[in-house]
Amino acid sequence: MQLYFIRHAMTDANLTGSMVKNYDDTHILPFDVSDWKKKIGKYIKYDKMTDLVMASPAARCRETANCIFNDSQIFPNGNLKEFDCEGLGDLKFWEIDEKTFNEKTNLTNADMALQIDLLIDNFKEVRRVCDCKKIICFSHGMVIRYIYHYFNNNKQISPYDVINSKGFTFANLDMLHVDMKTGTTDVYRFKEPVCHK
Repeated sequence: MQLYFIRHAMTDANLTGSMVKNYDDTHILPFDVSDWKKKIGKYIKYDKMTDLVMASPAARCRETANCIFNDSQIFPNGNLKEFDCEGLGDLKFWEIDEKTFNEKTNLTNADMALQIDLLIDNFKEVRRVCDCKKIICFSHGMVIRYIYHYFNNNKQISPYDVINSKGFTFANLDMLHVDMKTGTTDVYRFKEPVCHK
């Protein structure tokens, strides 16, 4: 089975470098869907009859999925939601050092690993039940960065390193492809990430 993880489209919070206190309060900014399909979508080869589209329950992920796959049923999956960093409030990324991160969140490496273990179990069950070929998932930057580390033998990376893109950056509308048979990953870049420094 092939897995495709797409980060939601840009939001105002992404532009300003702000954390999002309530993960469903922010909505996507307009983007060129046809340009995305030319640059990234061509690698999926989507087949409505054999492939599934899933999304985090957050509005920005559902909105992005609807823009790209507007004629398909999109299934919500709670294990695609962003990791719980709500305690950071609306701090800017550059205001969050490791001490602040650890004081304001209760997120641990074990929490991240468990969420992704459960997600992979979901995928295996879906494969068993409906024999789909591909699952296309719309999720969040931190989750997808951890998935990359998860499949590249770095499951022990700290949440602080993941939120700061240590070892792997992943911009809005980029796509991570995971081949479940081989465990290999490929990354497809849509645009350069916003630089806040």
